[in-house]
Amino acid sequence: MRWNVEPCPGNSSNRCQTDGMSVRPVANPRFRSMTDSSQKPAGPSPLAAKHLDLGNRYRANRKIEEAAAEFRRAVTADPSWSPSHAALGSAQIDLGDFEEAICCLEEAIRLQPGYASAFHALGHLARQGEYRFSEDQIQRVRELIEGNAGIDEEVCSLQHTLGDILAADAQYDEAFRAYAEANAVEYRLRSGEGSTFDAETFESQIEATISAFDHEFLQSASTWGLQSELPVFVVGMLRSGTTLVEQILTAHRHVEGVGERPDLSQHFLAACEDNPRNARSLDEKLLRLYAKRYLRDIENLGSPATRIVDKTLSNFLFLGLIASMFPKARIIYCRRELRDIAVSCFFQRFADVNWSSRLEDIGVSCRGYTRLMNHWQQVLPGRIHSVAYEELVADSENVCRGLLNFCGLPWSDACLEFHHQRTVVRTASRVQVRQPLYTKAVGRWEKYAAHLAALEPFLE
Repeated sequence: MRWNVEPCPGNSSNRCQTDGMSVRPVANPRFRSMTDSSQKPAGPSPLAAKHLDLGNRYRANRKIEEAAAEFRRAVTADPSWSPSHAALGSAQIDLGDFEEAICCLEEAIRLQPGYASAFHALGHLARQGEYRFSEDQIQRVRELIEGNAGIDEEVCSLQHTLGDILAADAQYDEAFRAYAEANAVEYRLRSGEGSTFDAETFESQIEATISAFDHEFLQSASTWGLQSELPVFVVGMLRSGTTLVEQILTAHRHVEGVGERPDLSQHFLAACEDNPRNARSLDEKLLRLYAKRYLRDIENLGSPATRIVDKTLSNFLFLGLIASMFPKARIIYCRRELRDIAVSCFFQRFADVNWSSRLEDIGVSCRGYTRLMNHWQQVLPGRIHSVAYEELVADSENVCRGLLNFCGLPWSDACLEFHHQRTVVRTASRVQVRQPLYTKAVGRWEKYAAHLAALEPFLE
């Protein structure tokens, strides 16, 4: 049985952009961004194209402010070129400036009325109450869906947009049907690539990991690691609140986030030859070497912080090794009602997740993830602090106090004002974390309960 975890595709920095558990990520040359050359109208000025390309390079390396500056220069160089406006709009969403983002995206659509990706970005804002489509815009989206019939890539984005519009307007049954249409197209695209989710392989992977990391092995390795308290590892299923917890922590003056780093998973995969059962052959010398490399890399960032948050979601597979490498590191497990996770995943389009377009696959992922995390909590008693999304939004101060106490940090009021941070967020939660905590997403699945029959057998 082999582990199937790789760096997220399409990202030269190897950092996931979509808050995703990348169990078997899929290379997506077809998954176009708003700045992909295949969407550019002909004839941009060379200077605008140069600035756009440089901005894309900055954005791929999470340097969003630098990227936005280059996109702005591209707009100045050629104001009639829609991709520059769309790219700037997307960067402004990352930075939390929704007002400018909307202006840029609307201008991109004015210049190129069929710009599906720009509509899609506005739909994401609409779903979070930050934008409202006009009747003319809604009709335009419907016309584009009809006009692009047979062009799966465009239809998939536009159906997601229509779902976002209808959900924001409380037309829940119609919204679900639009999302279902989008996901049917997405699944067809992945089937054509041979990149659909393999449920049997995933479940075997979970079983092999549980078998390899039993209490006996973890006890024997418990004295091997480094005594650093610097790393804080945040894990949780996609859409479980991991970005929210990261933002709360990084609002503290002693904490800094490093996003998602594949360093550890790459080391483990190489050492174990992708097979979790080979972990039992690892020795103290090798684990300490990996721990030193990891600390060196994050210390080289030059941060004065006493806690560094790593939210690489695929780390849930490797918590046994992480706990052995860093006996004093904190591990935070974000939990949420699985049906809410499922609905949220089904309604979001991800470039690097191949299990979110079918309810059955989402169910298998939820079941396997929960099973493995239950195992880690049993064999690593006291090492994992659990944060329930529902409790966090209902009783934020007490939950935040417990979180900071677990991390060995003094209280800071700034952690309750996390949404005022001007930090870069490139995950699927990039809109939500700019807003104060709210409870409206709790029990969201109930609005769609009539459509979730395929999910239920996996959650019993």
